[in-house]
Amino acid sequence: MSWWVSLISYLSVFSAVPAIWLGRKQQGLLWYYAWASFLSDIIPFVQRRLSGSVWYVQGNLFYLCELILVGLFFIREIPSRLWRRVVLGVIVLIAAFFLVRAWPHINTEVNWPDVVFGSFALMLLCIAALFKVIRNVEHLKIEQSPLFVFSACFLLYVAYSLLLMLFTEQFKQAPKSLRLNIWSVHNVLNSLKNLAIARVFTMRRKAALS
Repeated sequence: MSWWVSLISYLSVFSAVPAIWLGRKQQGLLWYYAWASFLSDIIPFVQRRLSGSVWYVQGNLFYLCELILVGLFFIREIPSRLWRRVVLGVIVLIAAFFLVRAWPHINTEVNWPDVVFGSFALMLLCIAALFKVIRNVEHLKIEQSPLFVFSACFLLYVAYSLLLMLFTEQFKQAPKSLRLNIWSVHNVLNSLKNLAIARVFTMRRKAALS
C-alpha cells in the first residue's frame, strides 16, 4: 500500500471528529450522522489492527443509519406536508426491506446490493434540496447556505458510493492495487462530506451570533 493511500485512509477514519466537536452543542440529525460515520470507520479500523479481521454488522447498521438520518434531514426541507409523509413512508419501507434482507448475514457481509435502493433515494432527495437552494438563494450567496454546502458534498459522496454498489462484483474481482485506488477516492469524498458537516455547524453558529 502506497503512503498516500494510507494517509487518505487515516484522514477518512478521523474526518468526522471536527463535525462531532463543532456540533456538540447544536447536535441534531447531522451530528448523530457524524457520530454514525465516525463509529463505522473507527470500529473496523481498530479491529483490523487488533485481530486482523472485521465485523460487518457496523457496515450494515451504518447504511441503515445513513438512510434514516440523512433522509429525515432532507425530508424536513420538503415544503408539502403530504410529500413529506410520502417520502418518509418510502424511506421506512426501504429501511425495513434492507434490514430484513441483511439480517440473516448481518455480521458476515455487508448487504451491498440492497444499499443501492437507499443510496438512490438519498441522491434524489439531495438533488431536490439543491434545486430548492438554487431557487431560493441568490447565486452570489449560494455558498453561504448550509443546505447547499452539505447537499453538494453529500451528492458527490453518495453518487460515487452508488456507482461502487452497482459494480460490486467487478470491484471485488479487480486487482488489489486497483481496489485500493478506487476506494481511496471514496475515502476522499467521505472526508469531504464529513468536513462539510463541520462547515454546516460553523455556519449555523455564526448565523446564531449575528
